[in-house]
Amino acid sequence: MSDTEKTKKIAITAKDDQGLESRVNAHFGRTPFFVVVTAAGKEVLQTEIVPAGPHSQGGMPQTIQAMGVDVVLTGGMGPNAILRLQAMGIEALTGARGKVAKALNDYLDGKFSGAEACAHPHEGEEDHSHRHPGQNRCGGGGRR
Repeated sequence: MSDTEKTKKIAITAKDDQGLESRVNAHFGRTPFFVVVTAAGKEVLQTEIVPAGPHSQGGMPQTIQAMGVDVVLTGGMGPNAILRLQAMGIEALTGARGKVAKALNDYLDGKFSGAEACAHPHEGEEDHSHRHPGQNRCGGGGRR
């Protein structure tokens, strides 16, 4: 690691507790786990699996902040979560798909560019029925 490479903590939403082999969870607010990776440049220094805890309105950004996370990668995220994370100085990125390891490598390779709020239920999340006004896609535009 060179002196110019800043260490970052990256939290990636995960469907299970299999770490880098987990699949990315489709929605930030409903994720059961986070894979939290500490990286310097493209070098992974540490990986940990953190249970997300119960879903509560507005609670997930505080959980992320308490972990000292710099960046969140997820499939999709509502507009309020995006705004709360950004207000805390945490970068929110949507559009992650597939395995957590691939999402992490894509991020480290600079393939994510921002967050777009989603508005529809995600596969396997029928109880996520609220809609966010003015939004009709999930995670689109989050990749370069």
